[in-house]
Amino acid sequence: LLVDLYEKNYQILLNELENESDIGFIIHLPDRINNICMTNTPICFQAKNYFNHLSQYIQEQLITCHYPNMVAQIDTSVNFLSQLVHRAAKLGRIYYKF
Repeated sequence: LLVDLYEKNYQILLNELENESDIGFIIHLPDRINNICMTNTPICFQAKNYFNHLSQYIQEQLITCHYPNMVAQIDTSVNFLSQLVHRAAKLGRIYYKF
């Protein structure tokens, strides 16, 4: 059930968290799930898979939202995305795909 909810609502969750600037929740979610599930951590919440999925989200946001704005010379803020990458790097997760 947890995996289904995550997969179906991943994009919505990240968009809402971006609006709230809740970067800590996004970055630490796999650790929190791992602490609860112990050895039965769902594959989508294992660090490598989770951060690969997160990097795909960042790439999609840059390509679909921010790049068109830059081409059209419209102000755009990549602050949230850059903070995500920064926090992931601080945790040593940067090697996963960013």
